[in-house]
Amino acid sequence: MEEESKIIVLIFPTLVEASFLEKRLKKVVKPEIVQNEPLVRKYQIKGKNVFILTTGMNRLIENAIPFIQSLKDPEVILTGFARAMNPELKIGEIVDVIKVKKEEEEKWIDLEPKFQNLKQVSDVTCDRVVFECKEKTDIVDMEASYLTEKIKNLKIIKAISDKEEDISFLNKYLEDGKITRLDRLFSLNVIEFQTLGRFFKNAKLAGEKLGEFFFNILTEHS
Repeated sequence: MEEESKIIVLIFPTLVEASFLEKRLKKVVKPEIVQNEPLVRKYQIKGKNVFILTTGMNRLIENAIPFIQSLKDPEVILTGFARAMNPELKIGEIVDVIKVKKEEEEKWIDLEPKFQNLKQVSDVTCDRVVFECKEKTDIVDMEASYLTEKIKNLKIIKAISDKEEDISFLNKYLEDGKITRLDRLFSLNVIEFQTLGRFFKNAKLAGEKLGEFFFNILTEHS
């Protein structure tokens, strides 16, 4: 009897975060369109059925749940970018989340680590793009707590894309989501403009490291 292929689901909040991995995958295998699932791409590689979902940020991450529930015993990993609150974490570092909670809630949810070679971290989920987290945590994101109690054996792997001190000045420019407006860009001083440039450079580095990490995992033999 032929052994069933392993099913792996990678959930990314945005296409940008997923693009670094998918660029690598498309060089070795053509993605398949999943019927009636516009958020999903399927890659068959090294005996694995790999589904990549891009759902949208924050609570939109819950859009992944119905598709995941339609699969038989999938391995599900929430991934993407996170902000480091722990100064020891480095830009581009890949971390394994073992504790999650929502901002201003007391209950932590414990998770089993996925990769023993990664630094294990705590994660607080905030529900807005611009935030100053006053709670003690290693990283912050916008999605993790929406899935931890709804998906069995969920794993969370994040790439550090920025640090609190690097972009705190952006709060005043991002608060209404219009950082791309020219008047706002021209109002930046030299140091702030350099910091903004570093923010995008760091996000690119985090994406490249994340793409490389999962590509190596996925292209290993089962």
